[in-house]
Amino acid sequence: MDRYQYLQILKNHMMPYAQENVSIICKLQEDNDPKYTAKMVNDLFLEEQLNVFARPLHSPDLNHKENLWEQLELDVRRKYPEKF
Repeated sequence: MDRYQYLQILKNHMMPYAQENVSIICKLQEDNDPKYTAKMVNDLFLEEQLNVFARPLHSPDLNHKENLWEQLELDVRRKYPEKF
C-alpha cells in the first residue's frame, strides 16, 4: 500500500464508517510509516480536523490495529455483502 491507496481508504471507507458508527470523539492511531506521514495525508487530517496519535515506526504497541481492521472488515461485509 502506498500513500495514494491509504488516502483513498481514509476518504472512501474509514471516514464514512467513523461518521456513521462512532459516536464519540476519537483519535486515529498510526505509526510513522511514510504512507501515514505523507503531506497529502496530513493535509486531509488538517482539512477534516482529524485527531491523530502518532507512534514510532514498527511499534509493538500497535498490534491491536489488526484486530480493529478485522472488525471494520466484518462490519463492512455485513452492511455491504454484495461488494464481496
